Amino acid sequence: MRRLYEADRGFAHRTHYNTAMYDYDWRAYRDTDPVPLELALDRRFGGLIAQFVEPADGYDHEAVDRWFDETLPQWLPGSSVANVSSWALHAGGVEDDVPVPIPGDPNAADRKLQLYFVDGDPLDSWEQQRELVSTLEQSGVGRAVITMPFIPTVIGTDQYIDELW
Repeated sequence: MRRLYEADRGFAHRTHYNTAMYDYDWRAYRDTDPVPLELALDRRFGGLIAQFVEPADGYDHEAVDRWFDETLPQWLPGSSVANVSSWALHAGGVEDDVPVPIPGDPNAADRKLQLYFVDGDPLDSWEQQRELVSTLEQSGVGRAVITMPFIPTVIGTDQYIDELW
């Protein structure tokens, strides 16, 4: 992040709510011959859903991971989600000498970041995502703290800029 701002590639008017490093945990695929997670950004999927998940009281990350391991094989087929990956906050989390203020989150280490690469607009599969989150919460094992849809930018254009605020 420091290098981006030094190269005048930052945007000081934006608040960085999640500028941190994460370690890979696990992945799940919808297809039997999937696009590997390592190539997902090159594949130019239609969208991405980022979701922060935390264990419920009395449970740990392993219990939440087991829940997803049991649930995703039935949930992924027929969905627009091609792959799901889970990431844990890297020890140390955020650089100490960042060029802009980053609000602290005292619960960040208790959450995992999940990335869902989707074939189309993530809002087209929003109801299915909502059902997954609801089922997780009803299980009592964990909950999604926030779920956010993203669509790709069109490189070299200002498309979507008028929709940012």
